[in-house]
Amino acid sequence: MKLGFKIFLELFILTLRRPFEAGQWIIAKRFSSELGWLSLLLVSIMGTVLVQLSFSMQPDEVRVAFAAALNSPLRMALVQGVFLVFSVFALHIFGHMAGGKGRFEDALALMVWFQVTLMVLQIGQVAISFIAPSIGALSSLLVFSVFFWVLTHFIMALHGFKSIWMVLSSLVLALICLGFVSLIVLVGLILPIIGV
Repeated sequence: MKLGFKIFLELFILTLRRPFEAGQWIIAKRFSSELGWLSLLLVSIMGTVLVQLSFSMQPDEVRVAFAAALNSPLRMALVQGVFLVFSVFALHIFGHMAGGKGRFEDALALMVWFQVTLMVLQIGQVAISFIAPSIGALSSLLVFSVFFWVLTHFIMALHGFKSIWMVLSSLVLALICLGFVSLIVLVGLILPIIGV
């Protein structure tokens, strides 16, 4: 199936306005796991490019502080890829543990589109920060809010959950676990570089 610009734009707007319906639309397409994994790889690469671009626009002290982690695009892509793969499995496994019925292929497709949506917003955030740095923090808060708004409804669409508060609380717990795993991976990649 070709995702033309018109469909892309309509789905993007639908995702922001009615994410549950957007999630149902993606699930109804029954995308294959092969397409999902390929898309996830492309998203990881695109995400790395976006992080590098954003990093280059930061003040000198920020670039120095995170130089070990971000100076290698390959290493950053690896971290991004591990994070996304773990996110897909967490979305699928934790959902089934809570009684959900979602397919793994659908979890993969939803996570890919979720990342694409975030990247579009982050591109806008970078542009805003460059043009008007004073409102950069406000745009970050907006992206953070959209993150929870969209992902919560995607989980509900995937697993058939009815309680948004149950999903939201479970999501916060899962993100804490994911944060620990990401930190371990990141530290494991940085320590050899700095000689520890």
